Order: sequence, then C-alpha cells, then structure tokens
Amino acid sequence: FNDVYVHSVCRPCPEGYLCASSANIGTFADCPVGNYCPAQSSTPTPCPASTYSPITNLHSSPECLTCPPGKYCAGGSLSSDGSINAGKYSAGGASVITGGTTCPSGSYCPAGSGNPLPCDVGKFNPNTGKVDSTFCQACTAGKYCNQNGISTPSGDCLEGYFCPGGDLSPRPSDHVCTTGPKCPIHSTSATDCHAGTY
Repeated sequence: FNDVYVHSVCRPCPEGYLCASSANIGTFADCPVGNYCPAQSSTPTPCPASTYSPITNLHSSPECLTCPPGKYCAGGSLSSDGSINAGKYSAGGASVITGGTTCPSGSYCPAGSGNPLPCDVGKFNPNTGKVDSTFCQACTAGKYCNQNGISTPSGDCLEGYFCPGGDLSPRPSDHVCTTGPKCPIHSTSATDCHAGTY
C-alpha cells in the first residue's frame, strides 16, 4: 500500500492486515476472524484444520486457537464446527466430526465428549466405542465390581457370601450365608447342604 500521494516505493502491508487492492491508497483492512495474515497479505490465510479464531488481526498460524474439547474445527472458522461423534472423545484439536479417540472399555462417550465417562461402581463395560451408560453392565453374578471405569469384574465373591449380580464387595453384607446353606467362592446364591451333611 502507499500512504502518501507522492512516493517512489510501495510499503508492504503490515502483518495482521490485508491490502487487497492496488487502488487503495493508504488503507488496509483487518484480517478477518478464522484467518491470519502475514505481512504483505492481499488475501487472508485460513486457520489450519483443528484450530479456529474468534478474533481479528492475527498474523501467524500459531495464534489460531486449538479446537475445544469435544468439538471439531475444519479450519478457517471463528468457532468450532460442532461436536464430535458419540463413541469418541477429544481433549482438544479434532479436525473432523469423526475425529478424536475411540472411547475405551470401562467407559462411554456421548457426542461432544472431552473425556471418557466411567461406568459406575457395581458395573463394567468390556467394549470400546460405546455411546451411553446403557452399555455399562451390572457386575456378573458370582463376581464383584468395586471400582468405577472397569472393563472386567474386580474378582470373585468370597467364601461365606454370595453375589447375585451388581455387587460392589466380595463380602456383601446383605448376602451372607447363614447357618445351614453353603456358599463356596464365586457363589451366585446360597446353596442348601445335601441330606446327611451340614
């Protein structure tokens, strides 16, 4: 651009601005949102995929912001383009709707997840890529699940107790074998002793 009427050399357009027309004397435009403009720009350069920018006058791509967690940014936008698909999660920087990392076992990931959500205590999920808590299964009968976010039961129900399913402890206080029945390890219910035994 040229900011004086009598000048022998045109000056380079300053960084963060556009000098789109040679007819514009002494004027330049703000670099628009979703873009950056190095010195001497005549057209804006879109922020790269996985980034965005809600502010004007950026002059380099590192000034573009990383796409927020659970969102995707195709590039050249003033905000994210939407949420990533269910069954995935992204801590930030996804560039497509199918981006992110597959949800791990023991967890589930609704659309727009920034982190996996763990299955509750008493449940487990052996599969990856699950989208909601309905995929968290009640702990297997004869087993217990004493942590959240697990992919397999924590262990066997202990001798003297029984675990009918969904149990949080290997010694569930509401499932103690009383005098008479027997409960070996991994019991799903109390079993009566055979005739002639006790």
